[in-house]
Amino acid sequence: MKKESKKLPQGLLEYTVELSAEEMKPYFDHAFEELSVNLKIDGFRPGKVPPETAKRHIGEAKILEEAAEHAINEKYQEIVLADKIIPAGLPEVHIQKIARDNPFVFKCTVPLFPVVKLGDYRKIKVKKEKIEVTDSQVDKILNDLRQTRRTEIIVDRPIVSTDKAEVDIEMFLNKVVLENGTAKNTAVIMNEPFYIPGFSEKILGAKKGEIREFSLKYPDDHYDKKMAGREIDFRVKINNVYEIKLPELNDEFVKTLGNFPDLSALKEQIKKNLIEEQELKADEKAELEILKQLIEISEFEEVPEVLVKRETETMFNEIESFLSQQNLRLNDYIEHLKKTKESMGKELAPKALERVKTSLALGELAQAQEIMVTDEEVLKEIEKSAITYANDPKTLEKLNSESYKNYIKQILTTRKVIENLKKDTLKD
Repeated sequence: MKKESKKLPQGLLEYTVELSAEEMKPYFDHAFEELSVNLKIDGFRPGKVPPETAKRHIGEAKILEEAAEHAINEKYQEIVLADKIIPAGLPEVHIQKIARDNPFVFKCTVPLFPVVKLGDYRKIKVKKEKIEVTDSQVDKILNDLRQTRRTEIIVDRPIVSTDKAEVDIEMFLNKVVLENGTAKNTAVIMNEPFYIPGFSEKILGAKKGEIREFSLKYPDDHYDKKMAGREIDFRVKINNVYEIKLPELNDEFVKTLGNFPDLSALKEQIKKNLIEEQELKADEKAELEILKQLIEISEFEEVPEVLVKRETETMFNEIESFLSQQNLRLNDYIEHLKKTKESMGKELAPKALERVKTSLALGELAQAQEIMVTDEEVLKEIEKSAITYANDPKTLEKLNSESYKNYIKQILTTRKVIENLKKDTLKD
């Protein structure tokens, strides 16, 4: 076998491989044997078809194709082992020459993991945000809890700032009703933000049956770019006015919410929850900043496009999973944004590249620090998941597969690397 290699842009390595006619003969023989063993021809038993008859029925092109596939697969594995390369994805193969009694030539383009030169990560210093919970934050949670137990009573009086109004809305642009610009029996909580600022103030003081007409400017950052910043005319009919009554904030109310002896105990629990929540957010923010700085001070060879595409697809899967929890479909979401999957993929690509670089840098750091994950640690993590899926045999089977174990091992390794990084770089 003759082979030549050369580096290409975008982290690709191209091999040109040539096998002599003599080297190819076993592959042709093997291909013919495989194709003819189950060949069915009237008048002959399977496996007993004369070679020349079998060749005519199979066709030379099919034999060449099968032989080439076997030769490429075998020689590719030999090259990978001999040159000690770690492909980042499947190779792209192009056959240059193939014919009986002639050399077989093919090109094989392999994406490679880029070489990473880590910067001095010990110099990274990130300050963690100070945690502070105010009384107003606690009061907001308390008010939200009261809202969950509120009662609504229809009243015959003008709308006040603490009411709920039920209204019909028509929206016009240049005196033409907007597409999807009508809404029936829309609930407007007067002391909560409406999606168009200023709307609630325009119907304040109106009574049931009253119609109000006014104009409002859509926010400049509205998701619908055709509407952002436009002056829209509104025609609003008041259908009903509801007085909202909230329960008294006292010990009796608190006891209906759970095992709290009094209001003071509930406030303490709310404050504790808020502190834990802010701690988690501050920790995540600091972690992202550490990883961002790690990428900035490190050097990367050109990242193959296949890695970015793979990470982009992972991001699409994450979006799809998030949407499914809200009973939404990815295609509908993309269409709502007036985009295509291709255009959205291009928008996600820079973030995908950043994520790939982060993964590469953490992998390099794991090697540099000789961070290891034991089989016991992997099994312990899998056992945690197995409890959740105890009645799901298919999922349990996946949890015990080698591929899933390797996946968990990678996650645990990354977790250890990040924890070590935080110890070295994070300061209060």
